[in-house]
Amino acid sequence: MQRRSIANRVACLVIMTSLISICSLDAWGGRTVPDDYLALPVLVELDTKATATGFYLGDGKYIYLVTAKHVLFDTSKTLKSNGATLTSYPGDPTDSGRNVLKIDLKAMNEANDIRYDKTHDVAVIRIGQLSRKGKRKVVGLFDGVKLKEKTESNFLYADTVFTKKFYEVLIGNEIYIFGYPTSLGLKKIPQLDYNRPLLRRGIVAGKNRSLETIILDCPGYKGNSGGPVVEVEKVNLGKTVFNVIGVVVQFVPYVTHGYGYSDTTTIILNSGYSVAIPIEIVLELLRKE
Repeated sequence: MQRRSIANRVACLVIMTSLISICSLDAWGGRTVPDDYLALPVLVELDTKATATGFYLGDGKYIYLVTAKHVLFDTSKTLKSNGATLTSYPGDPTDSGRNVLKIDLKAMNEANDIRYDKTHDVAVIRIGQLSRKGKRKVVGLFDGVKLKEKTESNFLYADTVFTKKFYEVLIGNEIYIFGYPTSLGLKKIPQLDYNRPLLRRGIVAGKNRSLETIILDCPGYKGNSGGPVVEVEKVNLGKTVFNVIGVVVQFVPYVTHGYGYSDTTTIILNSGYSVAIPIEIVLELLRKE
């Protein structure tokens, strides 16, 4: 990717509050999942009104939005929308505010701040540069990114240190997927708050080594695409750690023919399994220049 001058990068809005890295914390305080992880998913709303999920990832130098490639691009690799709104919530559950960024996708794509993998269904948007101000971490937002709302307790990102690569992921371990499955429910009979993320729990069901994908025994739905997959691992002395292992990209369909209908009828259902792209595919994108 082409580099702009540092002066140009930090000339835009700087978030004057700390960004807290999500780390492998013990589950404590009565909640199975630490509060920080509940704030991990980001609602991605394209200007076309389509919605999906993403999450923020930091490598010590930059902050990125991670999501599925098909959320941003069509099959011809053309942007689906010129802009998007990113909404996330603070790690402090008592903070009722939200963090909202407005992204000019067209401008950022032209500036080479959007990267995607040619083979796997993942993409990243480099939204800002990390720096320190005393003991706090701050981020200088790039051109094309505007802060619309922020919370007192700040927004969070997952640090690349707390991820697990494909070969480290353990089949049978418990996982959580976090996202915005906005396709669920009936809009005329409101049961869900579509502005808030939902969690699903499952296990690592297997690995497709030829495709480099992780198979999850956990259903995903339209809107979950781009969301993080967090593996729960029990280590020594009863300690529990949480690591990001992948990105949700699709559900596995179950296809049946003619059951209760004519023989020519094809019915496609959600099998309850989902597919995730391993996090190291994302990490490779972060290392590209």
